[in-house]
Amino acid sequence: MLSLNRAADGFLDRADGFLDRADGFLDRADGFLDRADGFLNKENAFLDRAEDFLNKENGFLDEENGFLCRENDFLWGADSA
Repeated sequence: MLSLNRAADGFLDRADGFLDRADGFLDRADGFLDRADGFLNKENAFLDRAEDFLNKENGFLDEENGFLCRENDFLWGADSA
């Protein structure tokens, strides 16, 4: 009976070691996911700034298009006169 208890105790010790290693792996995976989340937050902020820039550029191009349309109308009017 004593040898059975020792065998069971050894098995439980090995199982405990396995669980400790698994816990360490999960901690490392959690750290990796935290870093990935931080990277994605930075990328999202960059994309937000890029979107703002493109919206401003689009507004500028709309103004330039309006100017060119008025210039075109003026030139067509001068051409017909």
